[in-house]
Amino acid sequence: MIFSPLQTKLAQQFLIFSILESITPMKLLCLIAVLTGLVVSTGAVAGECFTGKIYPTPQKVLSSYRKFNVDPAKVVVNYSGDSFGPQIYKQAIDGVSSSIDDAPLLSITAGLISSPDIRNLVPELELPSQGYALRCTEFTPERVSIVIAGADNRGVIYGFATLKQLFSIEDGKAVQLIADINDFPVWTNRFICDFFANFNSEYIQFYAENKVAGIAGLTNAEWRNPQWWEKVQPQLDIMKQFHDRDIMTFMAQLHIYSTPPGKPKMNLSNEQEIDNFIECCRKMAEHGATYFMIAADDSTPRGVDGYKLYSTEEQQKFASAGEAHGYLMKRIYDALKPEFPDIHLAMVAAPYSLDHGIGTPSVDKYVTDWAKTAPDEVAWIWTGWTPGPGKPYVAKEQKMRITRLLGNHKAFIFDNSNGIYTPLVKWETSYYPGMEKDDNGIAFLLGLGCGSRPWETVYFINACDYLWNPDAYNADASYSRALEIVFGKEAVQPVNQLRKALLDADMERRLNRRNNIAGKINDLEEAFSQFKAAKDASGKPLPDKQLETAVNGLKAFAQYQPKEIIVYPALNNITVDGNLNEDEWSGATEFMLADRSGNCNGKYVKVRITYRENDAAYLAFSIPSEQKNDIPDMPHDSPVFLNPEALEIMLQTTEDFQPGTDADYSGSYAHLAFDRAGNTFDEDAD
Repeated sequence: MIFSPLQTKLAQQFLIFSILESITPMKLLCLIAVLTGLVVSTGAVAGECFTGKIYPTPQKVLSSYRKFNVDPAKVVVNYSGDSFGPQIYKQAIDGVSSSIDDAPLLSITAGLISSPDIRNLVPELELPSQGYALRCTEFTPERVSIVIAGADNRGVIYGFATLKQLFSIEDGKAVQLIADINDFPVWTNRFICDFFANFNSEYIQFYAENKVAGIAGLTNAEWRNPQWWEKVQPQLDIMKQFHDRDIMTFMAQLHIYSTPPGKPKMNLSNEQEIDNFIECCRKMAEHGATYFMIAADDSTPRGVDGYKLYSTEEQQKFASAGEAHGYLMKRIYDALKPEFPDIHLAMVAAPYSLDHGIGTPSVDKYVTDWAKTAPDEVAWIWTGWTPGPGKPYVAKEQKMRITRLLGNHKAFIFDNSNGIYTPLVKWETSYYPGMEKDDNGIAFLLGLGCGSRPWETVYFINACDYLWNPDAYNADASYSRALEIVFGKEAVQPVNQLRKALLDADMERRLNRRNNIAGKINDLEEAFSQFKAAKDASGKPLPDKQLETAVNGLKAFAQYQPKEIIVYPALNNITVDGNLNEDEWSGATEFMLADRSGNCNGKYVKVRITYRENDAAYLAFSIPSEQKNDIPDMPHDSPVFLNPEALEIMLQTTEDFQPGTDADYSGSYAHLAFDRAGNTFDEDAD
């Protein structure tokens, strides 16, 4: 509905007078200001109503916003601390034309709330870690005085970052908005990540300015290689510089079992190997890493009776894999904590997810053995969320399933719930209230945020908005703002349109509804065309390789017509023993498969398939091969599908199949893989 100006005025008057008897004169004044779009201010100039510029969303805006023009020649910053905060604002006003007649003198005084000078200007102010306050203490046509008070150096930095966000160019003039604000992050340690080799000063400054608290560096197997340490020395020096200036917190992730091909796994019974690993951790600590994430995770061998160790020597020394991993953390703690009292150690242990069997005796024993051996100060890293339809949600009950086994150990979350490998991912997870206290304010977000997957830079900024102020988080608005920060305003509309088209088409794929997907693909191609046009017109570095792959994959799905075969029931009992007894398999349907390259030189794989009512489907594979590849034993659910002569099976129901009362599995598929060495992999996927 559209009102004319007169209708709008009458509607406003009706609303005011209909509740006039129930409000005080001051409340009436405020109501009139809201309805007419004005902002009542105590200074000499009234500004315009303004919301949404500060990102992440602030905790408290205590006053109306006021606007004034800015002349860089009339800006004075009084701050004796680190220069990074003032530089953020200086970058905003650099290049702006001077000699603006109606611009007042702008005086910015910044400092810690603990300092007497700031305390005098902002009495009785208390802020938590990384908090900041903005105060406008003078507002006249001749002079505007602003105070930035930080709980610590980070708080001062974030205060200057907010001031920059409130700066803009309007009609060729520099304009500043200001209000009284108290702000602080709910989650104090908001870690994004990438490989150490991708770190540089520009990305660290970018994330600091956008109020990300920490960056985690990933190493994989490289920590074993002396040449790698020489290669990343510049990154280590940069890390130390920003740590020493208290601009960014750094975490180092070292994986004990990530090993170059053909090399043995780390032997935890070998004290020299542990000493070498500790030296790598020490080098990270010397260069400013204060958080350590030591990983064993999916590379820990696992049998039917629980987690295992790789070597006979380890099995002789330790009662369990949990005890061995706890012992490693104790050795690291005893060696480094006296030398670096500010470091925080944590482990991504073997069963880090609830899906790994926590709650079963053999897995619980690993956890309790680890907890008894590792020092209490060493934290446990966990991941978990509620799957199924709707948005991911981390519940307190999930956390309790782990922490009840940990004794005095704390735990913090390793979050990959948003599907980071999906193009245009948006933060849509919710954490239970108070989780930031249970996790000591630490959240580690998996991804690559320093350029190799540019959409994840958007994701990390978007996720930080949630971690800063979960109660005020709006997923759509936050994602659009993150797009604007990383790629510019021109990207927001076409990217959002493309994202919707991708999700709509992908939902049809997930539900295996081939008959419905054609129209969605048309919408997707149109959205992708508009995206590319916007990219070409704006000149912004909008990456499209991942997007093109996703679009082409959905188009291929829509066009693919699967072949059909008729499967007959088994005539005899079948024993699953690897022997293809002809009597047992008589009557089974047979067909031939080529390898994924399609070039088999006439040597196809013969597949037989049959089933027994109310029992199971049976598949047998005859693989002609002259290869003698030695395939090592691997823990269950290792990447078996990468091995020579591995077989993969994808099983998906048809779109009209109704799996009982559990609709969550509609459209999902089973992914199975195995090789001739007996290694196996399986997952439910969607």
